[in-house]
Amino acid sequence: MKRMRYAAMLSAILLSLTFLVGCNTHEKQSMSKISSDTTTATKKEDTSDSSETLESSSATSLKTSTSDSLEFTSETEKDIQSVNVKEILSTDNAQKYVDAYNKFTMQGNPFPPTQRGLTVSNEIYSASGLEGTEYGDRFWGIIDYYGNAVQQGWISQEQASQAKKEAINKLQSGGYALHSKNETQQVTAENAAQYAEKFNQETLGWALQYMQTIQDSEENFQVYFISQDPTEKAKKGYFLVTKDRMVSRYSNGGGVLSDPIEVTLP
Repeated sequence: MKRMRYAAMLSAILLSLTFLVGCNTHEKQSMSKISSDTTTATKKEDTSDSSETLESSSATSLKTSTSDSLEFTSETEKDIQSVNVKEILSTDNAQKYVDAYNKFTMQGNPFPPTQRGLTVSNEIYSASGLEGTEYGDRFWGIIDYYGNAVQQGWISQEQASQAKKEAINKLQSGGYALHSKNETQQVTAENAAQYAEKFNQETLGWALQYMQTIQDSEENFQVYFISQDPTEKAKKGYFLVTKDRMVSRYSNGGGVLSDPIEVTLP
């Protein structure tokens, strides 16, 4: 009887121990799972937050960088356009007009494409400080330069007209002068023989005696000459000196014996 009671008590004790161990193990597993889940969730949240922060930061940086780049490019283009237009409209540099003349008019492609001809008084030549071809190159170069600029779309017709007017005024008032006003003398009956002699020195080198100067209907001067050596009877005729200081040699009968060249007195 005692033995049976002892066996029953031992069974009860073993059952209780088994229950306690099972509960403890289950609790530990549950706690471990909860801890693991919590850690995983936290990592995911941290990773998500970090990713979102990095993405947001990168987007902001890219946006700022792109904005700055576009703004810089825009400002640079504006500056370049501004400088180019300012340079085109500037009338300070006469050489660009000469270059335009050589590029367009001298190549048979003037702007506008019209016949070129120019009549300039001695007073304007004198005031400009330029000789005939020097003046003509700059005058037509101004027309070519701004005509091309309009065709290229760099400036408007109104801007071109204003710039041409300013440049021509500067041309005529001596703004592009290469000589002093004293060097660009007006041809008169009194100094026509000086132009004739300068032409002789530069082209013929003869020893001449000037007989008389006659003004023709076109206000040019015929300066008649003979050789200082009486034996050189063939050296005679006249030099035609135009009001534009172009000089050429003629026979007494009016035959042209040389091409005209421009003469400047010292």
